[in-house]
Amino acid sequence: MSRAASNVCPSNLVPVPRAATKGSADRVQVRVGVLALQGAFSEHCIVLSKLDIKGVTITPCEVRTVAELNACDGIIIPGGESTAMKIISDGGEDDIIEGLRHFALSGRPVWGTCAGTILLAKTVCQSSRNASGTIVEHTECKYGNPIGVMDIKVSRNYFGRQLNSFEATIDQGCVFADVPAVFIRAPAILDVDSEKVTVLGTIHHPSFEGPMICAAKEDNILVTCFHPELTDDHTVHSYFLREFIVPYVMRNQQ
Repeated sequence: MSRAASNVCPSNLVPVPRAATKGSADRVQVRVGVLALQGAFSEHCIVLSKLDIKGVTITPCEVRTVAELNACDGIIIPGGESTAMKIISDGGEDDIIEGLRHFALSGRPVWGTCAGTILLAKTVCQSSRNASGTIVEHTECKYGNPIGVMDIKVSRNYFGRQLNSFEATIDQGCVFADVPAVFIRAPAILDVDSEKVTVLGTIHHPSFEGPMICAAKEDNILVTCFHPELTDDHTVHSYFLREFIVPYVMRNQQ
């Protein structure tokens, strides 16, 4: 399905808000999906199963189809290979990428990590380097923006190849200050293109000038260029639940 034709949403892609339900002792039940096409989806599910948020029962679930997606209160798009996810899911009656776009536009919470950030960005580019490894230009990425719902410009593999993967700590003064961050063939957020976008985290890298944006939010969308699921710090997962999913579920409670 083309982006141009997506204003007319097929019925199987239309997300229907789930009514919040309460279990024992009035605990709010939330169902958090993790896109399980490729990448670090199992690690996210493990972290979600460990979270302890007062008054909330969390059910993590792997998502591979639009029907499974629409049964969720929110979705995590994990790190992995963004082009592989696009190729695996593209086309057919059960186009999960197009389903994710409608899911996000419907106002449901969406969080993209690493490759997920690339899929969610409205503008995606590729950084070109000279022989010494210095970035010389940013060119439009031929893979485009499959979901393209967040007003940010992202560069794929900004810090280099697998060999250039690294760990850092989020800068002081940020919402995610002191959170340990693992970057694996990571993108970088080069620009934010709307006042609605809030920067939540930056890092400093010895090979690049100034702070690099690595986490941001816009309305119902959260993105991180790093992999929170690969550390023992669950700050970002808790933030997504507390600030995005639980408020969404409570607003739709019947």
